[in-house]
Amino acid sequence: MGRADWNINDKWRLFIRAVRDKDYRLEPYGWSSVVVSNMPFGSYVGFPGKSTVANLTTVINPTLTNEFIFGVSWNHVYVRTQPDISPKYYKKDLGLSYQMPFPAADSLGVVQSWTWGGVPNGPSVNLGGNPFVNMNAVFEFTDNLSKVYSSDMFKFGLFIHRQRKNQTAFSPVNGNISFARDSGNPADSNWAFSNALLGNYTTVQQADIIRNGKYRYTNAEWYLANTWKVRPNLTLDLGLRFYIVQPQYDAGMQLSSFNVELWDPKKAALLYRRARDPAGNIAARDPITGAHYPAAFIGGLVPGTGYRLGDAYINGIAMAGVNDYPRGLIDSRGLHYAPRVGLAWSFMNKTVFRMGGGVFYDRFQGNPCYAMLTNPPATVTPTLYYGSLTNIASATSMLFPGTIRGFSKDGHVSTVYNYNAGLQRELPFQMLLDVSYVGNVGRHGLYGYDLNRPGFGSAWLPQNQDPTTTPKFDGTTTLPVNFYRPYQGHGSINMYEFGASSNYNSLQVSLNRRLATGLQLGVAYTWSKSLGISTGDATAMHPTNIRQAMYAPNGNDRRHILVFNYIYNTPKLARSGNVLDNWLGRAVFNGWVVSGITTIQTGAPDSVSYSISGVSQLARLVTGDETWGPRVVLTGQDPFVPKDKRNENSWFTAGAFAPAVKPSVGLESAVRGYIYGPGTNHWDVSVFKSFPFSADGSRFVQLRLEMFNAPNHTQYSGVNTSIVFDSAGKVTNLPTALGGGGGRFGFGAVTSARDPRIIQLAAKIYF
Repeated sequence: MGRADWNINDKWRLFIRAVRDKDYRLEPYGWSSVVVSNMPFGSYVGFPGKSTVANLTTVINPTLTNEFIFGVSWNHVYVRTQPDISPKYYKKDLGLSYQMPFPAADSLGVVQSWTWGGVPNGPSVNLGGNPFVNMNAVFEFTDNLSKVYSSDMFKFGLFIHRQRKNQTAFSPVNGNISFARDSGNPADSNWAFSNALLGNYTTVQQADIIRNGKYRYTNAEWYLANTWKVRPNLTLDLGLRFYIVQPQYDAGMQLSSFNVELWDPKKAALLYRRARDPAGNIAARDPITGAHYPAAFIGGLVPGTGYRLGDAYINGIAMAGVNDYPRGLIDSRGLHYAPRVGLAWSFMNKTVFRMGGGVFYDRFQGNPCYAMLTNPPATVTPTLYYGSLTNIASATSMLFPGTIRGFSKDGHVSTVYNYNAGLQRELPFQMLLDVSYVGNVGRHGLYGYDLNRPGFGSAWLPQNQDPTTTPKFDGTTTLPVNFYRPYQGHGSINMYEFGASSNYNSLQVSLNRRLATGLQLGVAYTWSKSLGISTGDATAMHPTNIRQAMYAPNGNDRRHILVFNYIYNTPKLARSGNVLDNWLGRAVFNGWVVSGITTIQTGAPDSVSYSISGVSQLARLVTGDETWGPRVVLTGQDPFVPKDKRNENSWFTAGAFAPAVKPSVGLESAVRGYIYGPGTNHWDVSVFKSFPFSADGSRFVQLRLEMFNAPNHTQYSGVNTSIVFDSAGKVTNLPTALGGGGGRFGFGAVTSARDPRIIQLAAKIYF
């Protein structure tokens, strides 16, 4: 890090600061979703970054100043498997010579992501997205002009933010190979490991190309503001900010999005049907020719049907920049106006009333945009069934309906309306009391939904039953869901919509004592509630009633937060004239400082999920919609075990929950918030001791003892919230300690804890 300051003259000042840092390490089990393994083969991960900022301040005249700031930063993420570090990831080092369908897509020559169906806790390797590239360059320009005129201060500012990010798509370019047991595989050896040794696969998948997105956007903002001292005891702050938020796009025009207006039902793809061949065996039947094929083809896209671009099925797909479709896949919303207002009124001695409010806009994070890079036609991932590794290159592949994504084209800019009002009162003993109401409302946030869901009860309809068996119309004889989706030829269509809302309301009280006689003390309490319909950009919305089903405490909801902070410079016991006034007494009894922060808060809202032993398709059986399952039923009992009986094996009451009954629409209980996780009782304490080595005490060595969670108090963080019922509705997975079959971490048992005590020792020298 380097900084240079230059006072050019009495009106011009310049400083420049540059930072370059490195963070490289070897991750034994991989990092994020780029390299993931349950074996410690190692991957090389780096997070280097650099930034430069320049600030030029000009005093044009005594009442007019200007500040110009330019900043540029680059961050990189490197994730690499390297032959010298992790040779077991490379085919050549393992003596493997088979060739995948698209050898050019895998530039590293790493092993595929092998899976072992039927093998408990089998070895796992996932190298999708390698070689991974993530580079983000950000350029910012800011200019603020301030003018003092009479009792007013006027400000005008301009802010331009440009991002240039390149990132690899997360797609299986190295490939996925399953050696799972499958009775339909003529070469199945009845065990996944022996299948692998023989080279007999169940399925092979590989993306046809590795895609690197070149994501770009520019924000332009400017503002006008005025601080107006109306009277000596009354000040108004008025402002208006303007926003232009450009939708993010890919400079390579590789993105695509599903748009229902482009769907043509006449061009819907046909799927190979489930049938019996003349010998009575389960087989795939071509609905056009009637010809039979291996059962592995069932549900595949029939060649020559549907609207295709090369090998990609693109019915309903809008491509960036094609036919005037927006390159960012959503329409620009143009200019936004954001007024701001603030007031400070000292209506009585030592008391101030403050209030304010404003509108704030921001773009949504980049991941939803990056996800569009794996849509067709940019990426195609065919599947091979039942073959040998020695003939992959010549095998015939099959396309199946896949998951695609889309944006609601109308696009909105996420908006927050902030407001607050409060009183500040100076009290005796140098105390300051602040009581405030703080709130906000959020609009136009992102949420997700599956546009291609088949609907409640669809699994029970006669037309959706397996024709090769006697139908029961209860979900047990239903065809695979892709056969009866509304948009035939696609799997789930995960759409992003701009309709999420939220609100936050709080009472905030603080009492602070300024540093005096060696003591600074503060306490703050917040009583709040944060509610909304979505906890993340991809939160799946209920298909029928979003408000009723999804409106609940947000993930950041913490009803009660109490924080103490303190700094205490202990009195000097070795003072002039007393018996301790010597070098030993001063070294031992003087120069002590104790400080700390104590945080006590309630836990996060949560919910309970459930399954039933022996039932693999719960949604089909209870809601009749394979894409939307039921929620657990609340019986009316208190879901929490009483505090005096609560322990690491027993946090929730099993009798408070029951399975849903057919027919359900998934509204048995709230989406979250009827249970809360463990809270926090956290003490951070620091003790400093100074040893002066100059006569006036201005130079000294300070020894520092800093303790996080100083009492080493066990603080639980996670609890198992997944119930397993038997067919009679009895909970079967309680912890073993409670007589259940859930093992150590059964339902209601604590599964994790926050950090234990961490001690940091340091010495600082003050010259």
